Amino acid sequence: MPKSSILGFPQKVGIITINYDYLTIIRKDEIVRIEKIMQDTEQHGIKGKWVLATYKGNKGYIFSKDINIIDNIIIE
Repeated sequence: MPKSSILGFPQKVGIITINYDYLTIIRKDEIVRIEKIMQDTEQHGIKGKWVLATYKGNKGYIFSKDINIIDNIIIE
């Protein structure tokens, strides 16, 4: 299970982070545009592949392993 799940969010949501604050919970059927897949790096104490994404006009990062537990979001 991705480490972000320990924050208490249910499965099948994703988290976009900006400036070390959790900005938004992505719900299913919402549109997320993938901007860039980062190399393995550590952010927020979690090491792995982070994905730069745009969601509702805001840019932020999603932990790549979280994408696998989000079903029904639309990735542009």
